[in-house]
Amino acid sequence: MNRRNILRTLAGTLFLWGVAIAVEQTRGVAYCVPEAGMTGFLHKALFAPAGNCTLKNGKCQNNGVCSFVNASGKTVNGKCTVPASGTGCTCQ
Repeated sequence: MNRRNILRTLAGTLFLWGVAIAVEQTRGVAYCVPEAGMTGFLHKALFAPAGNCTLKNGKCQNNGVCSFVNASGKTVNGKCTVPASGTGCTCQ
């Protein structure tokens, strides 16, 4: 293998590793508002679940009851929370 192929393989591996980390960090969490950017793309591409939190004046109602259907098809009950980023709303 030449240097270019090694670099391509390394870049592809790092990208897939980053995707795996993003997926693992959001396991068991459903976003109640549409995400933007790379996280929004990953959620759409990986068919991430959507929660049903109630927003009041566009803001998340902390500790509100919510539910979502997880990857195995089970309905999971949770609570609405504001993610660490401080924007949006998640059901976990």
